[in-house]
Amino acid sequence: MTLMLYTQTVEKLRALRLEGMIQALEEQRQQKDILRLDFEERLGLLVERQWIWKENRGLALRLQNAQLKISSATIEDLERIPRSIGRSNGASFVIRTGGIPPSVTRGRFLALVRNAGRRWRLHSLGTLPGRPRFGNGRSEVGFSTAQVPRQALAVTVVGRPRAGGRRERDLILRADLPWEQGPDHPSRARVDLETVLLHEFGHVAGNPRHVPRGCRDTPMVVGLATGEWWRSTTDFSYRACNQATG
Repeated sequence: MTLMLYTQTVEKLRALRLEGMIQALEEQRQQKDILRLDFEERLGLLVERQWIWKENRGLALRLQNAQLKISSATIEDLERIPRSIGRSNGASFVIRTGGIPPSVTRGRFLALVRNAGRRWRLHSLGTLPGRPRFGNGRSEVGFSTAQVPRQALAVTVVGRPRAGGRRERDLILRADLPWEQGPDHPSRARVDLETVLLHEFGHVAGNPRHVPRGCRDTPMVVGLATGEWWRSTTDFSYRACNQATG
C-alpha cells in the first residue's frame, strides 16, 4: 500500500470512527510476520481489534457513569520482566480463542495473554478462532489439552528455523485444569493462569532453561504447584517461601 493510499484509508476509517482498526492497521504495517497471514486472516484481525476497542470503550464509559475510579495503571505501567530473569527475542504471536475453559472468561484470557507477552517484550498480532495448530508456520497461544503432556500444565513447542531465521513457537495450555484467572491469588486447589503464561512466554522469548524449585524471584521455576504464583518481583509466593517464614 502506497503512503497516499494508506493516508486516505486511515482518514476514511477515522471518519467512520473505526479507531480500533486504525490502531491494528498501523501495527500490521510494523510487523514483518504479518505477511505470513492471508488476506482473510489479516482482515479478521482488524475487525477483531475494532470489536475489542469498542468493548473496552463501552466498559470505560459505564465505569465513568457509575462514578467509579478507573485505575490509572496501563499496560505501559506493567513491570517488564527483568533481564536478570530472561532475555527476549521480540517474537510475535497470534491468540487462538477456541477451547477457553468455563473458569476463564474470554476477555480476561485475552488481557492476560497480551499483558504477559508485552512484559516479555513480545508482540500480539491479534486473535483468530479455533485452537492452536503447530506446524502452520505461525506462533500461536491458546488452549488445547490434547497437545499438552498429561504431567504438564502447558507446553511451548518450538519449530525449526524457517526463511529469515524465524521459528514457530506455540504456547499451548491445558483446558481441563482448575485455573485461577485472577485478579485474586490462587487457593491451594487452583493453578494460577497468569504465572503459567509468564513462565511459558519466557520460553517463547527464547529462554529454554528452568529454575529449580524453591523460594525464587522468577516465573521460570519448574513444576508450579497449586496455590503458588509469580506475578511480579514484589508479588510471588512459592511453598518454599512459606516454609522459610514459618
